[in-house]
Amino acid sequence: MPSSQSTDPRTKRLRLRPAAEVIVEKDKPRTMKGPGGVARGIRLKMSLAATGNAPWPLYFFGPPGRGKTMAALCLLDRCYLPYLYHATKSLRDLIIVAQYNQQTREYPYGIHENDVWRSIRQANIVVLDELGVSEKVSDHHYETVVGVLDAREFKPLVIISNVTPDELKRVYDNRVWSRACCGVLVDFSGYPDRRIASTRRFGNG
Repeated sequence: MPSSQSTDPRTKRLRLRPAAEVIVEKDKPRTMKGPGGVARGIRLKMSLAATGNAPWPLYFFGPPGRGKTMAALCLLDRCYLPYLYHATKSLRDLIIVAQYNQQTREYPYGIHENDVWRSIRQANIVVLDELGVSEKVSDHHYETVVGVLDAREFKPLVIISNVTPDELKRVYDNRVWSRACCGVLVDFSGYPDRRIASTRRFGNG
């Protein structure tokens, strides 16, 4: 296991609540059990990053329904505030509104763009969900993604996507790909669709 004294600036230890220092529980099964489980291999990678023994960001990828968002939220549940969760599209829309507020001063007490970026820079950890959902990348969308990646460089960041790292390069470009995939890659594609499994479990399919 890499040393927690790594000189790589990407291996920043996450501020975890004291009762949640151990993310990986050795007595848990190696596979997902039921709708609420997180596979041991995935928990291990999360734990390595959270304790400063693996580089950020964590890039979760795989088909829909495999538990990517749930795993990220489990990590947030163990962290000290402040932390942020944003879907890429909703963050883009928030920044557009904040830019308008700041430029027009029509809403002097509304959120401004500087406020949005300050919260992203200062958060203990940020989760950016639904990256690469649409292959039509507008200028606003691209600037939002690059802005988050730059603001969270060398800081705890979890990126969630349905596309593989290679596909991410095609949807965006080398700039986004190299920043998003320079840390720990976590492939969820080998796990069952949890939504379908949950439906069957309750006798609806």
